[in-house]
Amino acid sequence: MTSSIRVLYVDDDRDLLDIGKQILERVGNFIVTTAANAPDAIRLLGQERFDAIIADYLMPDMDGIQFLVQVRSRFGQIPFVLFLGRGSEEIAILAINNGADFYLKKGGETRAQFTELAHKITSAVSRKRVEDAIVEREERFRTLLQSIPLVAIQGYTMDGTTNYWDTGSEHLYGYTAAEAIGKNLVDLIIPPEMRDDVIKAIAAMAETVQPIPAAELSLMRKDGSRVAVYSSHAILKREGGGTNLFCIDIDLAERKRAELVLQEANKKLKLLNSITRHDVLNQITALGMFLQIIEKSTQDAELIGFIHKAEGAVDRINRQIDFTREYQDIGVQTPHWLEVTGLIFDARRQLVHCPFEVQVNIGAVEIFADPLILKVFYNLLENAVRHGKNVSTVRFSSHVSGDFLTIICEDDGVGISPKVKAHLFQRGAGNHTGYGLYLSREILSITGITIRENGTPGTGARFEITVPKGMYRFTVGGDNPVRSE
Repeated sequence: MTSSIRVLYVDDDRDLLDIGKQILERVGNFIVTTAANAPDAIRLLGQERFDAIIADYLMPDMDGIQFLVQVRSRFGQIPFVLFLGRGSEEIAILAINNGADFYLKKGGETRAQFTELAHKITSAVSRKRVEDAIVEREERFRTLLQSIPLVAIQGYTMDGTTNYWDTGSEHLYGYTAAEAIGKNLVDLIIPPEMRDDVIKAIAAMAETVQPIPAAELSLMRKDGSRVAVYSSHAILKREGGGTNLFCIDIDLAERKRAELVLQEANKKLKLLNSITRHDVLNQITALGMFLQIIEKSTQDAELIGFIHKAEGAVDRINRQIDFTREYQDIGVQTPHWLEVTGLIFDARRQLVHCPFEVQVNIGAVEIFADPLILKVFYNLLENAVRHGKNVSTVRFSSHVSGDFLTIICEDDGVGISPKVKAHLFQRGAGNHTGYGLYLSREILSITGITIRENGTPGTGARFEITVPKGMYRFTVGGDNPVRSE
């Protein structure tokens, strides 16, 4: 429900005040407060909030124009209607020039006059409330943008002329708003080698009214240095025609520095791991040789049994060290888009021995994943070789359900028993090293991809890789071939 309009009505004619108050409150959604002179009205304005003011022109102590000037200087743009006597055109012009919203000449039937006055008040208040809402929204938006660190916004017209330059842009690019507004945005922040492409992109936006895709760019500061930003665009239609473009840039400098630090830390950690692993393997190799020498030097069956157990422990340590070599690379490289069918056949070619046919009916799909995902498909194929026993075919397929893409790998081997299923993806599970599927799950989880096995024992294994929305895409113009090797 629309809130009531609070009106302050000022007139030295008390009878007219009473009549006006009654009529206004009957014909409209008004709450009317009266004052017999301008000084009293000013006192009330300092104590209460009013949506509109009605004031007579001829009043003692302070006339309506003087009162209007005081209102505008002390209380802002409250809608103001001035009552005038007949033949007061000069006063009417003076009232409008000093900020009155409307004026109304006295005379005629009282109820009709106050009904017209109610209409003018309602119109003025509605317009003011809309304006206030717009100002409040813009202020919230401006405050929000200024509170977001590392964000810069520039506005410009279709010919490239800058007409908005916020404080974030001042900090990021080094130009003050006074220096930037009115200049061509291309000349300000676009490096020379990019300018032709950017001018073409702006022309394309003008023609299609579609923003160019967001991208990571290296733009130019006032001092000529470069800054890495993630830049996106918005197009806004202006009232009365015309289009305004906004460029929203996120400063990537801190992220770039953090990435470099992380890369250096990963390199050092990887080097340390390699050196440590090399030294440990040397000691393990020596230990294995000593165990072999001891075994050849004794006929004690009990001692030989202990030696075999020790050799088994050495073998397990070797496998665990092999796992650390593979695991240390997870997350080191930046995830990127990878074509699934190619990955599967690359994994197939890495197998030393593959006694079955590999069929792929995935289609032209790419997933956003750690490059080590190649190891995932290799592990699935290797598991079929090691544990499937009588596998003749491994099939890869895919389907989309809701927001998810599911990639299916199924074979026609012996399947996986319920007992093994319970801990299939746990570290150390399985009959070989016990790390392959655990490693696969960790690689996929980097970009939110999951894996599970839901095949039927006796009819083959079935692994389902589920890729969430945003982590898969279909390549434009791609076909949907069935390939086999």
